Amino acid sequence: MRRFINRHRSSASLRAILTTCDVNMMMAREKADSAGKME
Repeated sequence: MRRFINRHRSSASLRAILTTCDVNMMMAREKADSAGKME
């Protein structure tokens, strides 16, 4: 049982890391778009 909980926790942390990467990519894309509009 404990092993299953640890596996679930690790997958949840992996999912959080993936969503953080997606948010960072979206923010970088928005910064690039705003920089292109300012030029």
